[in-house]
Amino acid sequence: MGARKLTDKEREEIKVLYAAGKSKKLLADRYGVERGTIMYTVDANYTAAQREKMKQYRASKKENK
Repeated sequence: MGARKLTDKEREEIKVLYAAGKSKKLLADRYGVERGTIMYTVDANYTAAQREKMKQYRASKKENK
C-alpha cells in the first residue's frame, strides 16, 4: 500500500469504528493505509520511536521479497 494521509474526518471515523470492535486490519484495508497508521490513529500512546521501528520492519520485509 502506498503512503496515504487520512483526513481528520477519516481519523474520527476510524476511532469510532475501532471502539465499536472493528479490527485494525479491517480498518487499514477499508481506508487503504497500513495497520501502523491505524494503530497510531487509535492509540495516543503510540510513540514516534514505535513508528520508526515499524517503518524499519516494513523496509526489511520489502528487501526480502
